[in-house]
Amino acid sequence: AILLKPGSHEKNRFFRWFNRSFDRLVEGYGRSIQLIIRRSVISLAIVAALIAVSVLMFMRIPSSFLPVEDQGYLLGAVIMPDAASLDRTSALSSRAADWFSKQPGVKAVAVPDGYSLIDSQNKSNAGTLFVTLKGFSERGKGESAADLIAKANKEFSTYREGVVVPVNPPSIPGLGTTGGFEFWLQSTGDGTYPQLEERVRAFIAKAHQRPELRGVNSTINTRSRQLLVDLDRERAETQGVAVESVYSALQTMFGSLYVSQFPKNSRLFQVILQAEPKYRSRPDDLDNVYVRNAKGDMVPIKAVTNSRWVSGADLVTRFNNFPAAKITGDAAPGYSSGQALAAMEEVAHEVLGEGYSFAWSGQAYEEKKAGSTAALVFAFALLMVFLILAAQYEKWSLPLGVLLAVPFALFGALMGILLRGMENDVYFQIGLTVLIALAAKNAILIFEFA
Repeated sequence: AILLKPGSHEKNRFFRWFNRSFDRLVEGYGRSIQLIIRRSVISLAIVAALIAVSVLMFMRIPSSFLPVEDQGYLLGAVIMPDAASLDRTSALSSRAADWFSKQPGVKAVAVPDGYSLIDSQNKSNAGTLFVTLKGFSERGKGESAADLIAKANKEFSTYREGVVVPVNPPSIPGLGTTGGFEFWLQSTGDGTYPQLEERVRAFIAKAHQRPELRGVNSTINTRSRQLLVDLDRERAETQGVAVESVYSALQTMFGSLYVSQFPKNSRLFQVILQAEPKYRSRPDDLDNVYVRNAKGDMVPIKAVTNSRWVSGADLVTRFNNFPAAKITGDAAPGYSSGQALAAMEEVAHEVLGEGYSFAWSGQAYEEKKAGSTAALVFAFALLMVFLILAAQYEKWSLPLGVLLAVPFALFGALMGILLRGMENDVYFQIGLTVLIALAAKNAILIFEFA
């Protein structure tokens, strides 16, 4: 049997208040829609003005590729004067490494001397610092990568022996050797390397006048003092010395020579033949090099060569198969990477003349390539939303009403970015694309309710 009892269906006070508020909201929304329909011209003008303001804000927001983030380690480039010995370079690198090791947020420091971080080449007057930071949870206030770089710049500015430049690693590993940008000045005509260096120096002097740029520099040097050794082939033939033997001896004693390899612990290790630094650091060391002639006798290198001091380039670099020099730099505080790249291109158009051009590499190249496709991505996102809605409603006109909600979402996002002083980078563009979909979804729900 079922026992029926009288009950009360009266809702409590909160639900009664909620229902009344919701009913008033629906009525207000309906009246607003009726007003908009009656004033359709004014409403469309407001939407058009909103779109125009959004476009202006989008153009005003500085562009960037990826934000500079704390990746848990830093890099340092040690640059000594021309022809500095490896011992002098090692002394300055050790001094900088000791300073880093004493900082509270640093875990370890590695110092491979003789390697240029900027040029990616082996040089006696260059060194590299790899500074590993402690975990994020172990570091306190003022111990971030940016704070450590600021402290290091202040400390290293007092060094007189050479230059130590602390930098962030690239945001994307493999795109360049350091953070910032990599700009290549190319000689596309018949200019020589000394002429290329003159143009690079003029370019850097002009770039230092731009407030958008910081740390613009290049390691090109065509006035390095070098000892040129000329082989006298007639004397070598008279002495019975093979030309290959002379070049092989010079390479082995003053450079390095790969001779073999051996396996160990499932890895292959190369055997490199090279003289100790103390036996190849002075011009007089050339007197101690001998080669064997056809009779088996030892003949001094001096007997078949002539040597003299000359000036030349310490590194001969090419880019896009042109003689080129790499210029590195970064955006100044308060400016985005997009503004820095634009400033570099403006300086290039002012300074470079006929026979010279420029190109980008690393992260800057990817930023320039991606910058021209951002507008296409947004247009494609709007097109996909329109086509999907047209297929859903089986009408071409209804999706236009849904898309009218997108400008309001874009206006809010752009206003927030502009007020906070943030940049138009990849993360913002991804979020903006998602926001278009969310705004369309909300508009669809409103359409269904209506």
